[in-house]
Amino acid sequence: MKVDCFPLPVAIAAVIAVLVVSGCIQTGQITGQVISIDTGDEGTNQTPVRKCPASCSDGNPCTTDFCSEQTGFKCRNIPLSGKPCGDHSLCKDGVCEENKDNCSFIYDIEIISGAVKEEEAESCYQSTYIDPAKAESDPEICNEIVKPSFVGKCYAAIALDMNELDVCDDADEVSARDECYFTYASSMAKLFIFADEACDRINDQEKKEECMKLEDIVTAPVGIKSFYARIRGDEIHSYIILKDIKGRTVVADGTLTVYIKQEDVHGKEDKRLYSKRVDVKRGDFKLTPLSGFGEEDIAYVIEAVKAEDFEELPTENYGTFFVTFYTADGKAFFASEDLEF
Repeated sequence: MKVDCFPLPVAIAAVIAVLVVSGCIQTGQITGQVISIDTGDEGTNQTPVRKCPASCSDGNPCTTDFCSEQTGFKCRNIPLSGKPCGDHSLCKDGVCEENKDNCSFIYDIEIISGAVKEEEAESCYQSTYIDPAKAESDPEICNEIVKPSFVGKCYAAIALDMNELDVCDDADEVSARDECYFTYASSMAKLFIFADEACDRINDQEKKEECMKLEDIVTAPVGIKSFYARIRGDEIHSYIILKDIKGRTVVADGTLTVYIKQEDVHGKEDKRLYSKRVDVKRGDFKLTPLSGFGEEDIAYVIEAVKAEDFEELPTENYGTFFVTFYTADGKAFFASEDLEF
């Protein structure tokens, strides 16, 4: 057996003397051996304190280097994009590359305020990259941009021009894809089309929820599509149907006021016969048979008004039934119907 010899510190030699052969350790014996060093504190069973390394730097200027209890005291190096990493160079996906983005310098101009800076950058990206990329249907032009949000806007411009949402799938970064889907959905919402498929593809939950709210914009009521009020026996039956900008039936939260009055021959109010205010929820709109049409639509059926509910009895055989629907954002839609008592 080959024997390797080397000097050992006295303290260690004393502890592991059992392994020493004439001041030498036989090769292979120490490998895999559990060595217990007597600290003089037997029985304490103290758990060693876990700490992060003194430095987590990987030498790459294009990563964020950190360690914490949340990382299990292990170093993490997260790739960066958009950070300057040298003259005319910027980080992209953790790699320092020559900056071909001719608009990113705007963010480095200290004398420009944040709001103006974003506006200036948007104008620069639009004319320098987004418009040409859309004109040529070429996503490679978008890839010259280092800001993920504008990369996404650039891909979205092509997707909208081609009417093809899948274009967004080709963006490299998740944040760029999310921005593309959101921009696509926002642009479609301006045409009063809810692109729910685009919202479904968004990875970031907060951005997805914001995207889903576009449905409220697309289907926001702009008026009363239909109002019906008729006397049946000793009751007045009525309903309203709301419409969006395309005339489609929609529902909404809001407040409804009902007001029945009589007017004199000059059109001035003679007396108020009935008034009521009620909070309305989306779920209160139900599929309802349309009186006299043999069709159905989503309507809010107003509670029947009985003669005994009148504040005053009519003195003439006519009156007017008014309704006003107030949306949650303060818009008001008005309709009326003449009645014969």
